[in-house]
Amino acid sequence: MANKDATMNRLLGALDEDSRQAMRSIPTSEEAMARIYGTSVDKTSGATFPDETEKIVMVNLNDIIDHPKQPYRVEDNDDMEELVASIIDIGVLSPIILTDTYGDLDLGGKYMCVAGHRRRYGARKAGLKEVPAIVKSLSEEDADIMLVSSNSQREDTLPSEKAKAFKIRYEALKRKAGRPAENCGQLVHNLSSNRSVENMAEETGINSKAIQRFLRLNELMPQWLKAVDNYALGDKKDTSYPAIGLTTGVALSFLPVHEQQYVWQSCDAHNMTLSLEMAEKLKGLAGHLTLDTVDSLFFAEKNKNKKEKQQTTLKFFSKPLMKKTDEFFPPDDMYKSPEIREQVVIEALDMYFKSKGIQV
Repeated sequence: MANKDATMNRLLGALDEDSRQAMRSIPTSEEAMARIYGTSVDKTSGATFPDETEKIVMVNLNDIIDHPKQPYRVEDNDDMEELVASIIDIGVLSPIILTDTYGDLDLGGKYMCVAGHRRRYGARKAGLKEVPAIVKSLSEEDADIMLVSSNSQREDTLPSEKAKAFKIRYEALKRKAGRPAENCGQLVHNLSSNRSVENMAEETGINSKAIQRFLRLNELMPQWLKAVDNYALGDKKDTSYPAIGLTTGVALSFLPVHEQQYVWQSCDAHNMTLSLEMAEKLKGLAGHLTLDTVDSLFFAEKNKNKKEKQQTTLKFFSKPLMKKTDEFFPPDDMYKSPEIREQVVIEALDMYFKSKGIQV
C-alpha cells in the first residue's frame, strides 16, 4: 500500500493543481461499486451498508450454492458467450446477491445465490475463482421474492419460467401474510392471502388476470408445460414436439393430471394438435373423463374435420344438383360420388369448348 501511495504522490506532483484535483476525484473500483449500491467504503473489510450488516466482498465460487427454487434457465448460448467475453475483459461489474440464511435449511457454511446465477456461471466459465458479492441475511420469503424479482424483466423468459416465478412469489407473499412487520409489531395487512395477486400486479405492472393465468400453468403436467414453451418459441420451436398456446394450456390445466395424460395419449394416437376449442370442451368435463371418453372426442373431431375438408373440395355438386343430373349418368355406384360427377363435368366442358375452338 505504501509503494502504491508513493507512486500516486509522484504522479500528482508532476501535474498542475487542476489536474491533481481531477485525479483525486476519480473513484477507486471499490468506491464506484459502493456508489452504485448505496454503500460506504470500509478500507479494511470492503463496502458496508449503513446498518453495517451487509458488505460487498469477494466470495469464492466454490462457497456459493444454487437457490433450490431457481426457475430461470442458465444456458450456454450466444448471450452467455458475450457475458463471458465481457467478464474476461472487465470483470464482474455488478455484484451477485447472496444470503447466508434460508429458513431452517442448513447451508453448511456456504452462501446461497439469490440474484446473479448467470453472472456466477459466466464467471466460472471465464476462469475466475471468486466474484464480488453482497451478502444479506434474508428470510426464506424475502430470498424467494428477490430471486424472482431480479430476473422479471428478461425478454427471453419462457411461460414455464414465468409460471414458476409467479408461484414462488405468490407463495412467499402468502407466507408473509399476517406476520408482524419488522420493528413495529404491526400486521402486514397489505400482504393478506387474498391480496397476493393484486400486490404482485402492482409491483410488476402485469395485469392480475395475466398473473392468474400464469399461476394456472403450474397445474400442467411437464409434457404439456413444455408444449406451451414450445409454442412460445415461434419460429425457433421444435416442429417434432407438440405446441399449444398459453390460453389452451390454461384451459387444460383445470383437468386432473391423470386426465391430462389421457389427452396427451389421444393427441398422439390420432396425430392431432390440441385446439383451444377442444381444450375448453375438455375443461367442462374435468373430473369425469376416462381414456375412452377422451379418445371418442378426438375421434369425432378428426372425422368432423375430414368431412368438412371433403365438403370444401366440392365446387358445385350439392344434393339437389345430384338429383337433377341423375338421368345424365350411368347407374353405376361410381357415378353416385359427387367428386366423380364433378370431374366428368369438368372434362365434358373442356371437350365442348375445344370442339368449338374456344380457348379456356
